[in-house]
Amino acid sequence: MDLKLANKVAVVTGASKGIGLAIVRKFVEEGASVVAVSRTLTEELADLVENKSVKHLPIDVSMERNTVELSEKLGGVFGRVDILINSIGAVDKRRGEGFLATPNEEWEQLFDF
Repeated sequence: MDLKLANKVAVVTGASKGIGLAIVRKFVEEGASVVAVSRTLTEELADLVENKSVKHLPIDVSMERNTVELSEKLGGVFGRVDILINSIGAVDKRRGEGFLATPNEEWEQLFDF
């Protein structure tokens, strides 16, 4: 499928695993350059960084103060940004029940960020 992403520059937050990583893979398949933003560099993401046109920025954008750092660094990676995908998520896994056990107050805090 040609999504007309060749020569586009995409920024994907939450890129180390799950949906974010899948989005990075699809952009690469479609010929885009990708700035992958995540707290950690997983093995799967490292493979994409090593073999494809993917650059990793190790920034935790769940904290507002780090979003300034991200905006300052983005222009220097590929020179521009055409697409922004914000795929970060934060659910307290310590409960062992995932999102179903997350109180409404925590969801509101996450979405109000």
